[in-house]
Amino acid sequence: MSTQKFYPTGHEEREGVISLERPIENDEINKKVNLVSLTKDISNEIKDEIIGYLSQENQMFSGNYTLLKNEDIDKFTKLDMIGVLMRGGQKNTLLGTIFSIPFPIKCHFKNIDKNKNENKNENTEILVHGCTSFLNVHSKLRGHGMAKLLIGKLLQVGYERNIYCGYQITSFAASPTSIKINMWYRPLNMLRSLELGFVFPHFNEIGHFHENRIKYACRKPKGFNINQITQSTILKAYNFYVNIQNNESITNKRFIYWPNEEEFIKWTKIFETTYLVTNKENKDIVGLFTYKPFYCRMSDTHIEARLCLPLLVVCKGHYNSITLQSLIYMAGQQCYDVLYCYQLGDLNRDCLTENSCISTTNPSWFTLYNNYMKLQPEEISVPLF
Repeated sequence: MSTQKFYPTGHEEREGVISLERPIENDEINKKVNLVSLTKDISNEIKDEIIGYLSQENQMFSGNYTLLKNEDIDKFTKLDMIGVLMRGGQKNTLLGTIFSIPFPIKCHFKNIDKNKNENKNENTEILVHGCTSFLNVHSKLRGHGMAKLLIGKLLQVGYERNIYCGYQITSFAASPTSIKINMWYRPLNMLRSLELGFVFPHFNEIGHFHENRIKYACRKPKGFNINQITQSTILKAYNFYVNIQNNESITNKRFIYWPNEEEFIKWTKIFETTYLVTNKENKDIVGLFTYKPFYCRMSDTHIEARLCLPLLVVCKGHYNSITLQSLIYMAGQQCYDVLYCYQLGDLNRDCLTENSCISTTNPSWFTLYNNYMKLQPEEISVPLF
């Protein structure tokens, strides 16, 4: 596979150039290992095998292990996930994984006038991108190009399904145009947070205990209601989502999850933790959010953490802090340990800081595949797993 051909190099003449050519096939792929694409009907035996493998091999840059649960696989398959498993050896042992979920993404391309070096015009397209995650190669096989084999097989399977583009979060810059994304966390259960290793300012000073307990309390914002989306409110929620994401006076997003009505309904059924934030006084919707559990095992304590990972956060105007506060409140009510999120879209530095979130020292990187857009974190509003 030629990474130079499909990953941006930073020297493209124009944004938004999409190649529709078949990804380069590597004849060595099936000679070296057995690469198998998953179907929707994944057996419980294979699920257990994947979960067990990742619990031992999916170590993050921080040293902790990201875990995959049976409930995650079930949700991913309902979202038409493409999965590839790498096997090898006499026992056909699982040696690697990669998963990708197709999402319709609204892309606002800026065409560049080379002579004036400025924005000449803007083009908008809705393109299906694969949200890629859980790219993992067995620790004893790393450094030998095995990840490229997994990616190569995924590209071939995706191409057959008319999925030409993708995006993913990694702990390193996968291409010269990868975008640096800051990670943030916030204690939801203060004592549990410390037990897991998520510390906060003055965490070890007795004199600040009462102050921290107030600071990290999960409070419902005054004057607002938080309600799970139901059959009677789903169309109202969908219209709010579309209007907010499309209103250029209050957003500068250029890379946006763009479901149609049917896809939005499907999303809310799969992710029941999708909520509307409304103003009590005039009943206006001011925010919408979805989150899911993000499980990891701490390398130092070996304790399993249940983190809250926001998938969608959109809000009207200056209500981003109220929307995040509402999300934090619901996560606290549902006994999550820590909020864990990416700084992008409506989750900007100001609202994260205002809600007592803490930036991590190790950033992540957002990388586009076969799409030459040049983006900033605040321009991105898509699910990340």
